[in-house]
Amino acid sequence: AYPALVEPLATLRGQTFGWTLGYGGFILLMATLALFVSRARAAAIEGPAVDAGPAPTWKQRAVWVALAAIPSSLMLGVTTHITTDVASAPFLWVIPLALYLTTFIIAFSEKPIISREMTLVLQAAAIAACVVILPFRQTNLAVQIFVHLGAFFLTALMCHQAMVARRPNPAHLTEFYLWMSFGGVVGGSFNAFLAPVIFTNVWEYPLVLALACLARPGFGPVEPWRWATFVLGVVAACVAPIVALFWGADDGAGLIIWLLLGGAAVCAFIVRRQMFVFFGLIIVLSLAAEAVGDRVDVRNSWRSFFGVVRQSEMPVPGMKGQVKMLSHGTTLHSAQAQHPDYECRPLVYYAPETPIGQVFTRRSKEVRPLRIGAVGLGTGAVAAYTRPGDALTFFEIDPMVIKISTDPKHFSYTTKCANGAIDYVLVDARLT
Repeated sequence: AYPALVEPLATLRGQTFGWTLGYGGFILLMATLALFVSRARAAAIEGPAVDAGPAPTWKQRAVWVALAAIPSSLMLGVTTHITTDVASAPFLWVIPLALYLTTFIIAFSEKPIISREMTLVLQAAAIAACVVILPFRQTNLAVQIFVHLGAFFLTALMCHQAMVARRPNPAHLTEFYLWMSFGGVVGGSFNAFLAPVIFTNVWEYPLVLALACLARPGFGPVEPWRWATFVLGVVAACVAPIVALFWGADDGAGLIIWLLLGGAAVCAFIVRRQMFVFFGLIIVLSLAAEAVGDRVDVRNSWRSFFGVVRQSEMPVPGMKGQVKMLSHGTTLHSAQAQHPDYECRPLVYYAPETPIGQVFTRRSKEVRPLRIGAVGLGTGAVAAYTRPGDALTFFEIDPMVIKISTDPKHFSYTTKCANGAIDYVLVDARLT
């Protein structure tokens, strides 16, 4: 409704006022209801006393929290992954949210359309496939999105069905739903507040994906043939990085690597009924896939609330040496050559041959100074077009990007190449 109705029909000020009014009305309504409830007298209910049963133990509460936290964390993890490392598409984040809510509907239904047994089978196959393709960014786009969303949906459904199976006596359901909600907060908080501080990449997604395997049933003694399958899977997974190290990942070697990882995934699916064995093989498979996944020469990686920014390098003979690049997920935010002959030449879509470059080249012929506003800083490549007397203001929402682009050891467009006055406004440019 927002892009179709609200945005075209309401001003920004009107939207702000509407939300404020709505929240104020909500608070007033809740306060009024609380007042009526506090004045109401509890009516006595006659009938035989119902045994509420024993109160939930702290172990049960911890299990409820964990089973609710895993899907919540995974929803944010898979959303971040597919919207930054797979495809930057509008409203793609809506799909994981819808799938997350759908798992509640299915799990809490009296007759779920997907049984718990079927969920466990499908989830084992989906998670094995997901950890294999996760580091490979060049895999077919539709396949990546399907596998990631499928693994997320089935894992979330598995956790919610396991939580429903552990529901307490109806007398304790209020507490059950309270701890379930708290688990959702814990999972979301881990991704939003803790992960950006302790990880420089979106490692929380594969980490929680693997930990979700511990929510599967399957304790007890392990049959010898399952141990043999486990060892076979570990060997296949460990051989894949060796092949990549000695023969690379091109042509025949690449096919061998995919066969080895696929074989290890099949072994994981076969041992799925033993939770710890399955979990161990998924961990090994995930590390092996990461070791042979798509590689770029990443020299630095930073993470903030707005995502992961990477600085990479590659040799470009036409630029007489190395070229530094700055990227956010799959989006390249320009590049800078390191050779003195080319270091102040804007590259990629800021190059002189591009429409942006043509505009600056033509306007720079005018005598009067230019006053320029730029939404988004990136590497600050357009600063190289400024002349003495020109004024360029960058509107940037992420303070980390400003720190990177103004540090000469990373990029020097704004510090060495700019001849005009450069200013920075740390704000959401849509508001200013």
